Amino acid sequence: MLFVLLSTFVMWIIMSLGEEIGWRGYLLKNLKSKISNFYIRAIIVGIIWSVWHIPTYVVAGSALWKDGFTFPTICAYTLYICAMSIMFTWLFEKDNSIWPVTIAHATNNLVYSVLSILMPSPPLSTFDAVIRLTLGAAGYFIVAIGVIWFDKARERHLSNS
Repeated sequence: MLFVLLSTFVMWIIMSLGEEIGWRGYLLKNLKSKISNFYIRAIIVGIIWSVWHIPTYVVAGSALWKDGFTFPTICAYTLYICAMSIMFTWLFEKDNSIWPVTIAHATNNLVYSVLSILMPSPPLSTFDAVIRLTLGAAGYFIVAIGVIWFDKARERHLSNS
């Protein structure tokens, strides 16, 4: 079982690296030169990232297919991805490296995959999918806002020392 988890994690690192080269390494870097607001940059990347994943909703058996291809589910998924994008944007811009973001992205995908395996095979009800995605988004928003707030407080403290 451990081998399966580790090999799946390695697969997700490789796949996430490909995405993060595009999302953070290319798109976010270009947006940063045009848009000064951190949150607007993160949300733009999140929306584009979400739209890019929409085709996977029609792949039978995929984790997103189990969420069901409905307008409320797509909206909740976009909220989830935008919340994750705020956290990932902070991770990338903190050190200007795609590696922390790639590891975070792969970890998210591994957890999502494991939960997908544990979920029933037929698609979830729209209500269940929206609740699950919204709770996931809330978790990412809380963590992102907390990390960013503590980071700024630490920087203020260091600059006052």
